[in-house]
Amino acid sequence: MEHGVTFTDALLAEAQGSWLGWAFVTLVVTVVLGRVFPGRSHRRLPASVWLFGVQVIVMVVVALLAALGNDAANETRIAQRVLLAMAWVGMSGALLFGVVLPRTRFPVSRILQDLVVGAATVAVVAAVLHRQGIALSGLFATSAVVTAVIGFSLQDTLGNTIGGLALQLDNSVQVGDWITIAPGTPSGRVTEIRWRYTAIETRGCETIIIPNSVLMKSQVVVHGRRLGAPCQLRHSVDFFVDFRTSPTDVIRTVRAAVVGARIENVASSPAPHVLFLGIRDSFAHYAVRFWLADLAIDDPTDSEVRTRLYFALRRAGIPMSIPAAALFVTEDDHSRQERKLADEHAR
Repeated sequence: MEHGVTFTDALLAEAQGSWLGWAFVTLVVTVVLGRVFPGRSHRRLPASVWLFGVQVIVMVVVALLAALGNDAANETRIAQRVLLAMAWVGMSGALLFGVVLPRTRFPVSRILQDLVVGAATVAVVAAVLHRQGIALSGLFATSAVVTAVIGFSLQDTLGNTIGGLALQLDNSVQVGDWITIAPGTPSGRVTEIRWRYTAIETRGCETIIIPNSVLMKSQVVVHGRRLGAPCQLRHSVDFFVDFRTSPTDVIRTVRAAVVGARIENVASSPAPHVLFLGIRDSFAHYAVRFWLADLAIDDPTDSEVRTRLYFALRRAGIPMSIPAAALFVTEDDHSRQERKLADEHAR
């Protein structure tokens, strides 16, 4: 080689002058702990490993250029250091949020994870560029104009992003909540809150994607959440019996069948209660109100309660209501017409 530097010496110098060792140790610790404590791997780890591999290739290119005395080695070295810094921060985030914090039962939202990793990446990359002698003042001055243009053209996207961040910070809607956006729309369980949208899964195995800006502007009903109370939702099952039956007999019979028996997914506290809601045209209207212990199982629980009602009323000899109506039929013949005419003349 021209400058007396071999490729091996240049490669060792590049490896010793960077954070390659620390990044490699972080990668090994993340993978080993992930094996020891099995679970879902962090989504950021594959991309970080890919960046780590790319920067190793770039580092080999830098060593080759340095051995050849090529001036492009300095510019390529800057790119290699930036890639290494990004890979290291990503692997550190995977270690912290994917391995360490889940074992301490300290939940951190996905958006907060992205904010921490993003801020750390910017800080580390800025430190690497400053160490390489690159002035960042001109970059920050130019970024103000770019930020204004991007903010004007991506108003909806930024609104969704800010909405997602607000949802994570105030905990108004959390993963696992059952929510309804508007009357008549299906309810579903919140599965994830991302930067742009919130995803809910309905009982019909459907996933609804709701932009965060829409979620922030709409009235959201969070089912089963009450301060100081477990996650339970009150349900009502209506039934109708003959209006000639005593309400006290109906309430006593149904209460013994529902409150006295153990029905799966019906909470014992608060206890179910039976209500007499009034008398309509030809029947008496009653309702059984109870609390769902599992909000996902609503229709099967209602069906079980109706089955208990049916057999309890049958055993007690209380008849269910039968629609009744009175229909008056008059034959409009010639004699009736003459009688009506005579009555009109007399009047």
